[in-house]
Amino acid sequence: SEDRPLTTQLGGSEPESLAAAAALVAPFCDAVELNMGCPQRCAKKNGSGAFLMEDLARATRCIAAMRSAVDAHNASAQTRVATVVKIR
Repeated sequence: SEDRPLTTQLGGSEPESLAAAAALVAPFCDAVELNMGCPQRCAKKNGSGAFLMEDLARATRCIAAMRSAVDAHNASAQTRVATVVKIR
């Protein structure tokens, strides 16, 4: 038996890369989540995780790009995949 719901968490700060990753995993999960909660140094280096919240314009572009990729999947899928954001 499968454990459901299954959420795939993505981390990053580049809208195009996040959209590509969301499109890749959408057929296999119930939700695609953008991690905006990681406070670690590795996230600070590239402006991802919690540090993405310091650049709201970039965060908005990332979420919109992921949402667009997931919506493209949802248009032809039998079940809908959600786009969510994790914050702390």
